[in-house]
Amino acid sequence: MSLHPLTLRFWHRALALALAVPLLWLAVTGALLGFAGETDRMVTPELLSTPHLPGQERDWSDQLPAELIHSDQWIGFAPAATPFDPSIWQDVAGTLWYVNPESTELRGQRGATAGVQAWLLRLHTGDFLGVQWVYRVIALIASAGLGLLIVTGLLALLRALRQSGRQTPLPLHNLIGGLSAAPLLILLSAVAVLAWGAPRDEMQPRGAAWIVMQKAQPFTAVDLRSWRAFTQSHLPDCRPVWINRPAQAPSGLQVQCADGRAWVSPALNPAIGAWVPISLERRTLDWHTGVFLGQAGRVLWVLAALAVPLLWWSRRRRNVEIK
Repeated sequence: MSLHPLTLRFWHRALALALAVPLLWLAVTGALLGFAGETDRMVTPELLSTPHLPGQERDWSDQLPAELIHSDQWIGFAPAATPFDPSIWQDVAGTLWYVNPESTELRGQRGATAGVQAWLLRLHTGDFLGVQWVYRVIALIASAGLGLLIVTGLLALLRALRQSGRQTPLPLHNLIGGLSAAPLLILLSAVAVLAWGAPRDEMQPRGAAWIVMQKAQPFTAVDLRSWRAFTQSHLPDCRPVWINRPAQAPSGLQVQCADGRAWVSPALNPAIGAWVPISLERRTLDWHTGVFLGQAGRVLWVLAALAVPLLWWSRRRRNVEIK
């Protein structure tokens, strides 16, 4: 049993009209988030760029002004990824301190929810609504609706191809929908896990969008002594992105790697630690953002997200031409 062409078209248009606002909201903010970290760096170079000083490499425990070395207000530390990046310390109040890791010059401070990427993340994840379950319901309904839109659109496309025998060029709307269907379906498959998975304060930070970990236990910079040397010599495949006290070992420390793994020690001695596997939420996040395909995946996923407003525009344009 197959749907009549008019029935298929009716449901496709009805879903598009009913879900237009949440779909456009999620698609546009998601596309902007794709390279928001780079945008944040361009907007605030005084915080996110530092002059490189060759020969002045320091241990993690020394990458703070002298008066802050023994302060016990830190709940997270992000080592500099390159010689031109700052090291970032997060205090118990949710403030980020940007420090030149070589000169220990304090570049500046800002809230963990400030900045381009954090602002876009709040828009995309519904944090600004204040009630998470409302956003989660909206996201799930919009994602399920977009999935149905893709399916009905592909059915209509296949029907059109079969009837025309590829004698006439496809309308722009059909072409955009056909090309963006696969990445959009992969992106959508992760929404349920992300919407109802781990709480936001348990997920790892990505890029410059740091998380206010309200339940995290503070530590001092001195506690990080020997951790950098151990990571470099014993964990060569780990690019450290975040160091904090883990919930399962509040007296120890953990190094979270860029690939989602974490080396957790129950004490301050990194040598007695062990690997914690990548969580389902983190794997799902990589699928949702296209990171599992590297930089090419990020670009492809941004283009797929931009296809949603382009589909809406191309349909309106076609309707105007028909009239």
